[in-house]
Amino acid sequence: MTKPLYYLRWLRKAKNMSENVATKKIENPSETLKARKPSKKSTIISLSIVAVSAIGLGLGAGFFLHNQLAGGVITDYTGINTNTLVDDDSTLLKTYQSVKKSGGDYVKAFADKPYQVANISFQLYTAHEHCFAQGKGVGKAVALGFAVNQQIRSTVIKDGTKYFEESLSLSSAVNLADRMYQEGDQVIRHEGKVDSKNVEVPANLDKTTTYTLEDYAKAMGRDLDNPCIYIVSSKTTYTDSTAKSGAATSFAKDGDGYRLELELNPTYSIVNYVKQMQTISSLYSQPSFQYVHLSISMDSDLNLKSLSTHEYYWAATSATVGSYVEGTLTTTYQTDGNYTIPELMTPITYA
Repeated sequence: MTKPLYYLRWLRKAKNMSENVATKKIENPSETLKARKPSKKSTIISLSIVAVSAIGLGLGAGFFLHNQLAGGVITDYTGINTNTLVDDDSTLLKTYQSVKKSGGDYVKAFADKPYQVANISFQLYTAHEHCFAQGKGVGKAVALGFAVNQQIRSTVIKDGTKYFEESLSLSSAVNLADRMYQEGDQVIRHEGKVDSKNVEVPANLDKTTTYTLEDYAKAMGRDLDNPCIYIVSSKTTYTDSTAKSGAATSFAKDGDGYRLELELNPTYSIVNYVKQMQTISSLYSQPSFQYVHLSISMDSDLNLKSLSTHEYYWAATSATVGSYVEGTLTTTYQTDGNYTIPELMTPITYA
């Protein structure tokens, strides 16, 4: 779903809109956080700004709850080795097929390891030759007394060995368009703007950057063929009653399908996501997350239907300005249809 591609560039807008902001601190979200000293300035201006982002195969809509002098925290991710955070899921589909053959009591089979259900669902999705994911959203906020409504669109298409991603956003203060094309060992990214009257129509895509797959993954945290920017594993999932987001991890039947709730570690699960955020947003420092929650809807065979994310973090745009950001997003998924990767300036139809 993504994210339009990571419109956390809104953070740069926040820096220019106000020089006076609040001095409230946030709690340490993990043991690796280092508290920053609060500013001595006391003048407070209430500021609420909308920000949106896309997260690979899904949109992410974030809302600036308030803008304030840097009194948050900084997380140092440089010493975190992502290779130690992922599980060996090479035999996961074999386990799934065995459970399915025996009657499909998935809740019982994965009661102690619900994170495996998410990775089964992702693997089943990417195994298809033709895939389509699309998200639509609207961000609503008030900036300095003025209402700001930000429209959001995102689409990801897999057609055999070719991949495409579009991320679009439009409001009175933001106009951004991104299209990425992945084929072979390279990704070509096109950046520009949408039609000022229609968020679903790119007006121009004038800036082009070509990456190797390795360089793109370093910059964005993932290739386009990876369906999830978050690291979901035994090392990053709370399996107890932890519910910083308001919902603990659970897995249960839901009508004819299943519902999976995953409360993730707000430091280790988002290491790759942070790479994306810094690449596109010109943040002063790496953001610090307080919680990350995924809600996944699947059919009776654990095929992916939708993914909703809910996250809350602190992000600084300068040495003295930062914001708490709350993000929510829902992306839906389809497979085995006739999904054509569009030409550069051909608009996509949004349902």
